[in-house]
Amino acid sequence: MDNIDLINRLINITVTHREYGEGTIIEIIDNLVIVKFMDDQSIPFLFPGAFLTKHLTFKNPSYFSELKQTEDKNVMNRSDKGYIKFKDSLISDMKNKKLALNTFLYELDNEEYYNHLRRDAISIIYSTKGNPRYITLDKKLVVIAFLAMVAFKFYNGNFWDHVRDELKSLYIQYNNQQQLENVIRLIISDEFDNYSNLKITNALVHAAVPYNSIKKFFYFVYDIYRLNFGYRLDGLPLDEMVEITLNGVSKLLKNTLDNDNIDFNISENDNDPQKITKKTYTLIKSTKIAIINYSKEMVNIIRMMLEMINDWYYNNLTANEYPAPFKISFDEWILENKERLEQQRKYTTKTEYVTRPLFKIRKEDKIVLLVLPVIILKNIDKENLFKVEVMISDSDEITKLVFNKDYRILERIGYYSLDIFKIKIKKPLNGVKLEIKVEDEIIYTSGDSLNRDIMIFDQEGNERFNYKEYQGLTYIIYNKATNYSGNITRMEFYNVAVLMSQKDESYLIGNQIICLSSVMKPGIYGEIINQVLVHRNDHEIKLFKKVTYFVFESEHQLDELDFTINDRKVLISSDDKIILKRGIYFNYRIALNWDENDKGVKTIKIYNNNRQELKSETFILDPYFDFQVIKFNMEDMLLEYRMDSSLVLNIQNREKLDVSTHDMIRKCFSLGFDNIIYNIDPKIDRFKFDTSSDWILFDSTDFKSNKLIISSNVKKCEILNANNNILFESLPLVNKNGSTEIDISYFSQLRKGNDFVKIKVIFMDDRFNEMKVYLRPTVISCNTMSLNSHVSIDFNIMEFKKDALKLIIKKQNEIIYDKTLTDTLVNINQIEPFEKHYMYVIQKENLFLGTNHRELYKQTLVYYNYNHLESHSFNLNDIILWNQDVEQKINIRNQSVKFNKKIENINIDGNDNNLYEITCSWKNEPIIAKVDYDENLYISFKIGFSELQSIGAYIQDETSVYNNKNYSDIDYYDDLDIDLNLDKFVRFQKFQEMKVNCDKSEKLMKILYMLGKAYMLGEGVEKSRSIAYSLWEESASLGNIEAMVSLANSYYSGSGISQNEELKYKNIALKFYESAAKMGHPIAKEKMELLQIKIPVILEIDPRKDFIK
Repeated sequence: MDNIDLINRLINITVTHREYGEGTIIEIIDNLVIVKFMDDQSIPFLFPGAFLTKHLTFKNPSYFSELKQTEDKNVMNRSDKGYIKFKDSLISDMKNKKLALNTFLYELDNEEYYNHLRRDAISIIYSTKGNPRYITLDKKLVVIAFLAMVAFKFYNGNFWDHVRDELKSLYIQYNNQQQLENVIRLIISDEFDNYSNLKITNALVHAAVPYNSIKKFFYFVYDIYRLNFGYRLDGLPLDEMVEITLNGVSKLLKNTLDNDNIDFNISENDNDPQKITKKTYTLIKSTKIAIINYSKEMVNIIRMMLEMINDWYYNNLTANEYPAPFKISFDEWILENKERLEQQRKYTTKTEYVTRPLFKIRKEDKIVLLVLPVIILKNIDKENLFKVEVMISDSDEITKLVFNKDYRILERIGYYSLDIFKIKIKKPLNGVKLEIKVEDEIIYTSGDSLNRDIMIFDQEGNERFNYKEYQGLTYIIYNKATNYSGNITRMEFYNVAVLMSQKDESYLIGNQIICLSSVMKPGIYGEIINQVLVHRNDHEIKLFKKVTYFVFESEHQLDELDFTINDRKVLISSDDKIILKRGIYFNYRIALNWDENDKGVKTIKIYNNNRQELKSETFILDPYFDFQVIKFNMEDMLLEYRMDSSLVLNIQNREKLDVSTHDMIRKCFSLGFDNIIYNIDPKIDRFKFDTSSDWILFDSTDFKSNKLIISSNVKKCEILNANNNILFESLPLVNKNGSTEIDISYFSQLRKGNDFVKIKVIFMDDRFNEMKVYLRPTVISCNTMSLNSHVSIDFNIMEFKKDALKLIIKKQNEIIYDKTLTDTLVNINQIEPFEKHYMYVIQKENLFLGTNHRELYKQTLVYYNYNHLESHSFNLNDIILWNQDVEQKINIRNQSVKFNKKIENINIDGNDNNLYEITCSWKNEPIIAKVDYDENLYISFKIGFSELQSIGAYIQDETSVYNNKNYSDIDYYDDLDIDLNLDKFVRFQKFQEMKVNCDKSEKLMKILYMLGKAYMLGEGVEKSRSIAYSLWEESASLGNIEAMVSLANSYYSGSGISQNEELKYKNIALKFYESAAKMGHPIAKEKMELLQIKIPVILEIDPRKDFIK
């Protein structure tokens, strides 16, 4: 049941059982309701099943109606959310002898599916009444699947402890724990023979490798990787090879089910490259039932792990489409074994796997070599290895290869492999064939795959098959009887032509013309307008502003062809054509010359002499098309544009479009009998997550859906991390009707280590844009508002999830607030006015979701109660004088204000005002000032006698936030292990001692910063600005952002600096602000921008009022 309110109302309600009589509901847990009857006997029943089947009835029938409606809604929700499909898939796969793990692996973070499956399992076990013999196979498989999920998620050596935790309500029903567990065993263990019940439960088999054991299982997989694969996995028939490996392992295990001795070559040394490790041996024994019974299904798991190891081995970024538990465990395994693995990687040579026999040329002596793939010797026993024969033949002779000279046989995990070394081929053009025999039975043959009339190699010596796309140094092997007039090397049985292939050139080898360079592909060439998607009578065609070439291929000579444009025959002069030969085809490039008034739909056709159509291309020519954006308002998403066209009539000088609801500008018109639609992309980069939503400008967004829609056609999408490293070079995308759908379903697996990823979108015209997709909670900013009775905190949190974060507020080391965040707006009463507090946003640990406890955000928090400012003093920010309509910044440094007393019952401008008698540091006599609050506290007051002579200043806010990490003094004291309550002289001495003995730059930069602060304020030492600057500069050079900002603030405000050097020192301030801003300090960034664009005003001043903001 999901309706908590209904459950709470049912407690203490009277119900009737047809056998036990009347009773009272005392508790509802999971799928069970506990009823206490008149004889004080408490009996559990299925909930809500007991009511729906009328075993229990309410006195008040309205409860039943409400319960029935709620349950119907829950069933519907389960179906809508895919649970029924998920469960059916589990049952179907398990019936087909598939591991449950492979089905639920990608749904591990779906808590709803897990809870539904748990409820179903409880209902099934409960319904057996202690006798599970007659429940259906489907129901048994549901229980097995659920307990497999329990085993995968929680198993750490004691399976039943976790079963008891997850099935608490069932254990309440059964007084006899042993009886219940025997029932569960009977349900989940009768699929296999007796040994499975003795060794491991069926549920654990279906969990295959529990989460807790994945890291250890990587030892087994790594042994497979280093022993079975001496090459990259790219292009490898990986599933087949892993299956063969596991079949071999399974065969060994079946012979040793009740025997601890497995016939493996076990190594005492983990670094032995040809032996299996003890860790692998132990692990294989403990998981042997899963390997034996589900070897095909284990292939999927092991293949993923092999690919992760392969990516790491070749310094690739590990692909993140793998399930989170595997990725996390792999990272931990690498970290634990990094030194040993790096050593092995350093001294192991890996090569690329060859998928088929092929030739290479040794450039230095022009010898042709045959390179062969690794041959797996299937079903070959150790005793028959000496009977293997390897032979190379050509049309003239057969050569038998010699063991250990020409080839070797290696013992792999589960099978043997035959590695054939590169073989010199004397006669490569004579029909070379490879055969492998065992006692005259051929177990492998290359067949005709090595037959060549001519062979072409690139400058690296690799054989080229798609040679028409190749340019550069080229080697051509051809028969000695063939003529070639170029540079050649004469070998014993063949010649080698060496040439530098150039664009659009062909080469005559004997009577065969070969074009080695890239030829233009068939189609229309010219100035295409990709910005417009054009439909002609519902068919998509291309729009050109100018067309220059028409390219087609045919086996016919040019004089055998007719060329027409819009059914009008066109003669082609010799100057208008380029002809290249590609095999039996001619490649024709026809230059097109248009009249300046040519426009509209054009159809080019090629016919043979029999008027049979060979090729046709249709396009639209619009030579005067132009589109320009005049103005775009980002707030209301209103686009103003101008368009020109040779074809579209009734175009206004300026037109407008709401691009939040329209993806394109559509222009419909007719050309003769053709209906034409121009869909013009305004190139305003937008996105949305579903087709019914409005478009949003490229910006940061939460991960809201598995599909992202971009408003334009996209050429390519890259995924980058926060450091701009590429995670994926190309995402799968579908261009459809001018927009692009991108599958981002696997972004959830990038959460570990990535607060966000950047999607770099490259459009058809090669422009690009980026957007951030946040994958886990990240605090972007925080606004605080001090009100009379409380402090209101408004967080801007990306990927905010209710109940996933908590807010902690400390006053010194005392926690005064610690609550889960259910909303981004929080009102707090515990903040004491004028006291410095420290605010933290923490992500809560959730093992089920795979989230760890981590600190997201820190901020210093001060609450100014502007109704009670008496006796408090504050520093002032920039001060603005308004005098006779002229705004002037007062050049006064480090000024402060003291609030003497509040003045009651004074009304100004018809409003009640907070008025205080204040004393300013530059003015001895007290004055009257108005205090107000608008995000920051500020004061304003009149000077002189004129209504237009006023002054205003913001009170300095002590809040400083940057990059989710704000170090307050308390944090520095904690990090440096200094007692905050020490006398300031003792503190200073401790900092001095630490500076002398410190050898770590990260710690030293904090010590230098605190020493600089002591000199600046005169705490424990005589005040000295010059020494403070020197210490802060040293700290900043080590990367301390606080020191950078302190220096910048000092230079900017002019502390200890003569006024005539103001410009010089503001330039110095700008440099320090720039450095801090690059490290993510928003206040530094804001100051830097103010300095760069020379904005001297912080206050907003209205000359028409007595009191000035």
